[in-house]
Amino acid sequence: MLVKNLNIIVFLFVETFILSASVEIENEVQITKLVEQMIAERTSELATKVQSLERIVTNQQSRIERLEKKGQRRGRTIIYMIKSLTDLRQEMMSKKLKFVKEDANTDNDNTDSHFGVENVTRTNVSVDARKMSSAIQPGKHKDNEIIGKSRRRRAIEVVAFSVYLSHDINHMGIGHHIVFDKAITNDGAGYNVYTGIFTAPVSGLYLFTFSMNDRDHTSNLQLVMNGSNLVDIVDSPVNNEESMSSNTVIVHVNRGQSVWIQEYTHNDGSIRSREHWRYCTFSGFLVY
Repeated sequence: MLVKNLNIIVFLFVETFILSASVEIENEVQITKLVEQMIAERTSELATKVQSLERIVTNQQSRIERLEKKGQRRGRTIIYMIKSLTDLRQEMMSKKLKFVKEDANTDNDNTDSHFGVENVTRTNVSVDARKMSSAIQPGKHKDNEIIGKSRRRRAIEVVAFSVYLSHDINHMGIGHHIVFDKAITNDGAGYNVYTGIFTAPVSGLYLFTFSMNDRDHTSNLQLVMNGSNLVDIVDSPVNNEESMSSNTVIVHVNRGQSVWIQEYTHNDGSIRSREHWRYCTFSGFLVY
């Protein structure tokens, strides 16, 4: 009887253990399914957010491209307006010069025309006296006329500029224009501090000189007139030591022709200049 009761107790214990184990297995399967479902839902949410962010980035890139194009158009408009204003000023200066010359000739021709016969007589006497003076001192009267015309011309046609760079420029590519943004002198308003280009307001013989400095990268720079090279410099520092180069040229420039400085060899050139270290400069003036 005791043995039978023991067998019954053992059987009940084993059956309880098996049922408990099956419940735990079933719970683990359910938990696994729940975890997989949560992961799937989370992944779907993240995918949706990623797609939304991608759309936002695409829209931002499109907006940036539109703004860049708008900025380029405005930049071209500003350059065109500056050039138009420069051309207008040059035209006004030219008309003013012509008017002054014509007015001077008119004054010389008509000074005594309305003062009567007596004044005409005095004028004739004065002319005779000048002729006698010229006969005594040959060539002097003609020289005085040339000097007087030269002085009148210089009073109107004064063209001279001297500018410098107030900041460093790095990573210059081939064709990069050097824009010297600070003007010390700009008589005649031929140099543009926004474009770095000098446009001759009058035709004549000009002298140009420029200097560059750096201590990091080699730069090959040239002085260009209407796209054609005039003279070059090489700025090649060694062991981070300061290196400065310069060059000068005298050349005939027609009214409206442009002169500027640009990098023409290296894709990663640099120059060094500051407001208080004015190493990089560009100057020019009308000789005659």
